[in-house]
Amino acid sequence: MTPFGTCDEYSRLRSVIMCPPVHFEIKTPINAVQAKWHGLGRGPDPVEGLRQYTAVKDALIKKGVDVWEIPPSKDFSYQVFTRDAGVVAETGAIVGRFKFKARMGEERELVKMLEREALPVAYECSAPGIFEGGDFVFLNNACAYVGIGDRTDADAFGQLKTRMPDLELHPVDLPEGYLHLDVVLNIVSADTALAFVDALPAPILEHLEASGVHIISVPASEQETMGTNALSIGENTLITASCNTSTNEKLRRQGFAAIEIEMSEIIKGGGGPRCMTLPVWRG
Repeated sequence: MTPFGTCDEYSRLRSVIMCPPVHFEIKTPINAVQAKWHGLGRGPDPVEGLRQYTAVKDALIKKGVDVWEIPPSKDFSYQVFTRDAGVVAETGAIVGRFKFKARMGEERELVKMLEREALPVAYECSAPGIFEGGDFVFLNNACAYVGIGDRTDADAFGQLKTRMPDLELHPVDLPEGYLHLDVVLNIVSADTALAFVDALPAPILEHLEASGVHIISVPASEQETMGTNALSIGENTLITASCNTSTNEKLRRQGFAAIEIEMSEIIKGGGGPRCMTLPVWRG
């Protein structure tokens, strides 16, 4: 069987699922970032978006990561954000359930790929729960945070607790307007997090501190441009959006290597490098 399983956000990334943004466009906005660019009449440029996607893919391959690509479908405008379809845990894939019609059905494309690769599906989120993988962030191999807000609800959180009994799960209530947990929090090493602290509840900040996690604070000016939404590929190396100069410099001062990639068009959809990638295997 093909190796699989993740239990943190920072061990060496071995394989990942992506999808080229061939049909990436904002028809009806489903988050605040999309609404902004749609309102300005400056939606993502398809040619440049594909170039930026390819730059991320090439950077991963150069670092030895095996990239699996879901065939893009004209039915799905936001399929490039593969992270949202679920999470691949050590027991198998936990498949999400999308809230918005524009994304309903992407889950099935993920399941098809997993079946082709003979990887197990441990659980599929069931109605009435809604769950997207951008709201699931491992702290470590014993604990994870689950964002509760616009895209993941308390019903799904209960399902996750039942299906992942060996993992300590903490709900994180997100303020209105924040798309996913990973646009305000990301764990980038065993003792370091990227966070937009203004959007995180005090108990979560206290839990991070009690867990020995140092927070690199992302400024408000770089939250919308996905300052937290970096992708760790292991060995303190991350793929980041090049526009987030302050955050990237803070990372370097803390000993991280930032592979900076222009992400202007991808960001217009409300996601960054983490959103574009669904890790299959870390270790």
